[in-house]
Amino acid sequence: MLSLYEMERQILGYFNLATKTERIFGLTWYADALAACEMLASLYTLPVTTVVGMVAALSPRNRWSSNVTDAEQVIVNGENANVHTFRANLVKAVRILNGEQPTDVLRGNKVRAFYQCLCPDETDIVCVDGHAYGVACGFGERIQVKTISDAAYERISLAYRNTAHHLGIEPRQLQATTWLTYRRIHNVY
Repeated sequence: MLSLYEMERQILGYFNLATKTERIFGLTWYADALAACEMLASLYTLPVTTVVGMVAALSPRNRWSSNVTDAEQVIVNGENANVHTFRANLVKAVRILNGEQPTDVLRGNKVRAFYQCLCPDETDIVCVDGHAYGVACGFGERIQVKTISDAAYERISLAYRNTAHHLGIEPRQLQATTWLTYRRIHNVY
């Protein structure tokens, strides 16, 4: 694994490759995602944290374009929902819908961090998914984050936080911007 300094340089390199549009969308990505969750919560009279938890539960190996619609499918159809992720994730989303606290249901560094990044008060959290790992470590393809040790996850998160603080933005904004840039450069979803 690269040193912390090398990871910070990799992350900054991707940020510098971001188009103007990627920077604009990256800075607002999590706020926009939260707004989508708030709209769904309002439509079905649910707590926002419930919808955010469901979205996080459904996120592994799921495209963002399907994530919120999958959450709505779960609200309407429960365990019979047709979603774009694993059945185990559907079960977790249903548990959250049925009143369990997302923090009690969600497992794994990436999923828990994604939940926290969607919450408006958690500005220093980094969601290290396969794209974020690829950005920090210089890989051209995603890896499954379940293969990243807790120590490596924290070190990559620290590299994002350090770089974001240097740039004067939130770590989640930096991660979202580099996520968009990485997807464009490597033509991955």
